[in-house]
Parts: sequence; C-alpha cells; structure tokens
Amino acid sequence: MSHCNSCGNAFPTGAKFCAGCGAQIPVLNAEPSTNPYQVSEAVIDAQPVSPPPEKEGESTGYNIRFGVSASISEMFSIWSASLGQLILISLIPMVPTFVIVLAAVIGFVVSMVSDFSSLLHNLETGNIGNLMNGFDDVWGWVAVVVVLFIVIVAFTIPSITGQFRLLDEKTRLGEHRTSVWQAYWGSFKYTLPLIGLGVLAYVALGVASIPGILLVNIPALSVVYFLALMVFASVVGIRLSLVLPIMVIEEMPLFAAMARSNEMCTGKTWTIMGIWGVMFLVMFGIVIVLMVLNFVPVIGQLVNMFSQLALTPLQISLFFTIYAGIKSPQRSL
Repeated sequence: MSHCNSCGNAFPTGAKFCAGCGAQIPVLNAEPSTNPYQVSEAVIDAQPVSPPPEKEGESTGYNIRFGVSASISEMFSIWSASLGQLILISLIPMVPTFVIVLAAVIGFVVSMVSDFSSLLHNLETGNIGNLMNGFDDVWGWVAVVVVLFIVIVAFTIPSITGQFRLLDEKTRLGEHRTSVWQAYWGSFKYTLPLIGLGVLAYVALGVASIPGILLVNIPALSVVYFLALMVFASVVGIRLSLVLPIMVIEEMPLFAAMARSNEMCTGKTWTIMGIWGVMFLVMFGIVIVLMVLNFVPVIGQLVNMFSQLALTPLQISLFFTIYAGIKSPQRSL
C-alpha cells in the first residue's frame, strides 16, 4: 500500500484521489509492479510517441526536383545510376525475339521457295490458270506476322515496366534489392492490360480520324481538324503519361492508374510538355552525333550498338523522373 503525501492516509494501487483528504495522487507515486517485465504506467506516460525508425539507406519518398531544366538534369543522374541494370533487363527480350524472328524468316523462305517452284512448274506446263495458286497463302503470312508482332510486344513490355521497379528502388533505397530477372519476370502481369490499352488507343485514334478523312475534299477544314486532333491527342497522352510508373510502383490496376495519372498531371501539363520538348531536342542532338560517329570505322558501330541499348532506358528514366518529381514533397521549378 502507498500513503498520501498530504494526510498520510493509505490508498490502494491505482487510486487517483486520496479517500481521506481528497488530494490528487501523483502517478509517479504508484506502487511499482512486482512483475519485472511489466512497464509501469508512469514510465509509459513519460515516453514520447515516435514513428518506427527507418532502415539504413531507406527513405519513405523521393527528393527529386521537378521542372523543365531540373527534370532533364535529374533524368541523366537517375539513368546513369542504374544504367547497367537497365541495359541488362533490355537484353532479356532480345533472346526470344531473335529466336521468333529467325524461325519466321526460315519458314517464310521455305514457303517462298516452294511457291516459286510451283510457279516455275506452271510456267513450264503452260498452266496459266493456276499461275498464282502458289501464292494463296499470302494472307496467312500476314496473320503470322501480326501474331509474331504481338508475341514480341508481350516479351518486351515486362522489360519496360521492370525498369520502373529498378529505378524506384535505386532512387528511394539507394540500392537495387530486386534482381534484374525478378524485375522482368514479375512484370508480366502488366502485359495484357497494356496491350489492351494500346489497342484501345489505336482504335480511338482511328475512329477520331474518320471526320478528317471525310473532309478530305475540303483541304483547309481537313488540315485544321487533324491539327486539332494532334493537339488533343498530345494533351491526353501527357495526362496519361504516368500510367506505367503508377501501375508498377503504386500497384494500381489500369483504369485506376489512368485516373491517378490524370490527377497527378493536373496543372502541370505545360511543364511536362516543355520537358518532353527539351527531351526531343536532346534526342535529336544525340542522333546527329551518332550519325557523325557512324562514319568512324569500328568505333562508330560499337557506339551505335551501345546507344540502341541505352537510349530506351533514357526515355523510361524521364517518365520515372517526372513521376518522382511530382511526388517529391519539395519540388524546384
């Protein structure tokens, strides 16, 4: 039992007021627990509430500048920090693509040789009516080419979306905690939604082009319509330009990511358009330099091979830089 400091009256553990004089009993005078593992109320009340400590090298967000010149500068920094991993993940789909294209070319050559033999036979026998029968499978090959294109795209999309995972880890955590193969293989789930989005975009663009085609007999109106359509498509493209990083990093489904991208880009359309305008000039300058270097024997060819692997990750890095810049708590224009 404990005793009141004012009147000396005994009071049970946990009492807040003295039954003898009514004085408030300080919490620190509470009788300590006999359980050595139990923390007293006084100690609990004295401890400040603080968030759990972060792991070493880990942050809860980005600190990327956002703006026309700032984003271009940040893009090169982010791109160079992960260039090795980005090139490796870009190489993965090249293996199945090479095998598929090689098999298609061999099949096409064999088919053409057979068709040409049939053509020669018809010419020799004078069977003019059956002269073109050997080429009846042309539409079949067109269908094969379309299917092969879709398959190649299906292998390529995980390479693109996986790069966002690698860039996110390197930027936030300072290291790649996911291997290149894990980033690639884990990104196959985005393939079907993105193929569907691409088909939907092309269908919508085709339907929207119909009025301009109908106005072809009035050239002035047709030109104005297509210019307006290009501006509208550009704005829509910019407002939806963050769909991929949002799907991968925030793990949102396609339509939710589209809404989220539109929300994030609201009020920043012109800034993003300016960033991509500067990026176009940068890429144009790089292409000019590569064309000049192409005249240098051996070295020019090697530089061009490397550039083909490095330039696509550079563009993906810009998408990520814009996304991370908008999400950063402190942005500099």
